[in-house]
Amino acid sequence: MSREQSVLAMSLESTATPTPFQPVWNDPVPATEVVNQPTLSLPTSTPEIISEPSLPDNPYDFKGIRFDGSDTISIVFYPISGGSFPVSFDPIIPVNNSDDYKPGMLKAGVWADDLGNITINPHSGCFRYSAEYVWTELEGEYLRRHLEGGECNDVLTNFSDEQMSAQIEELKKALVVMSENGSSVELTVVGGGVIKYENLGLAKSLDPTELAQLIGIPLDARSIVIVTSGRDLNPFHKPWYSGERLIIVLK
Repeated sequence: MSREQSVLAMSLESTATPTPFQPVWNDPVPATEVVNQPTLSLPTSTPEIISEPSLPDNPYDFKGIRFDGSDTISIVFYPISGGSFPVSFDPIIPVNNSDDYKPGMLKAGVWADDLGNITINPHSGCFRYSAEYVWTELEGEYLRRHLEGGECNDVLTNFSDEQMSAQIEELKKALVVMSENGSSVELTVVGGGVIKYENLGLAKSLDPTELAQLIGIPLDARSIVIVTSGRDLNPFHKPWYSGERLIIVLK
């Protein structure tokens, strides 16, 4: 072996081939110096499985009560103080906004979201069908009257937040029965509130989640949201309507 061949052979024996992502050594690491690093057993947490909420086949079918039908629906409140009062209406899914259920038709607009939460929009106040001085309570008037007081001939100018809050707290303890054509379901009042006349623009749609959020209530279960409509047709309040929108959430 020539001197050049001998030097080349020694060079190949003493130089390790670099491997990507590994340290580069000028000399081979003796086998006795190779230390196997311990394998770390990292704890693996089981990922939380969040199931998607199941969507009802028909969001307008609330436990057998059909809001997409033509039968009258009645929601009766039984306060613990005694007595009872209804919110009774024929449901209609509006196509032409509120023109489809003008005051006096005894209809309430209804709308359901994909989760089956349903908004009911009855009228509050009273209506006169003829020239005779006979008032007829509209669909949501007895609910308004329970919360605010007053009757058809009264012009309320002293709205009381304290009275409203006290009456809503009482309704939370009340039995509520919703029925239609022989089917019925019991409900409970989650809470309620009022959108005053000067803030009516906040209630922009019949979306139940948005309406409930206006009074600080999240819809964590399938719910019914009642939002009343009221208006004054002239300065003398004849016929008389409540100027506020009352919102009640039931489940």
